[in-house]
Amino acid sequence: MVGGPVGESMRRGGGKVVVYSGRRRVGAMHVKPGHRGRIALLPGNYSLGLDNRPPTQLLGCQPKLATVRASETTNYTLSYGCDVP
Repeated sequence: MVGGPVGESMRRGGGKVVVYSGRRRVGAMHVKPGHRGRIALLPGNYSLGLDNRPPTQLLGCQPKLATVRASETTNYTLSYGCDVP
């Protein structure tokens, strides 16, 4: 998860990350500032939200899907806000 003040976007923020499969909440974890989080999921497509906000409320940005494949580790960086092209 990436967060922090403008100009420091590569610093890892902290907070509650909620995992969704479609509109259904399937998991959550608390990540301390400066740390990474880890959660076990079945293969499928997932989106992530911060705190209890669904992924559609990440500053009005389209949520990105994280695809988890069987027998593979999936790494995902969650940013608060839209990607800058």
